[in-house]
Amino acid sequence: MPDTQAVDQALFAKLSNDVTLTGLAPGGVYSETAPQGVSKPYVIVRQVDSDDFYAQGSKALEEIQYEVTGVDQSTSKVSVQAVANRIQALLQDVTLTITDYSCVNVKRIKKVNYTEIHAGSDRRYQHLGGLYNVLVEPT
Repeated sequence: MPDTQAVDQALFAKLSNDVTLTGLAPGGVYSETAPQGVSKPYVIVRQVDSDDFYAQGSKALEEIQYEVTGVDQSTSKVSVQAVANRIQALLQDVTLTITDYSCVNVKRIKKVNYTEIHAGSDRRYQHLGGLYNVLVEPT
């Protein structure tokens, strides 16, 4: 049975290898959290859900949901808006190349937009992006 880590790797490769996104988010692309002291803005990818779909007793499809957001330490969303726009351009309706899988589709299903305020300080982190469903078929 294929390992869905290959789906994670394909998504990261799509984002990390884009020169335009790298220019907009020089801090890089990270899973879950970015290292302390990294340049801003940056991109965070986290898997939030997954579902398996079966046909005739065997797995036919897997749907994996990712939250993909640009993050910047700022009181304004201007820079993360550009990052979110590029993420959308890269992921919406794309076909990812994934080891041991065929990519059926990638769709944004919801926008993500929130401000995180660090406890004990006035530092504000803007998060802007989306929830993306990646539908794959094991090969």
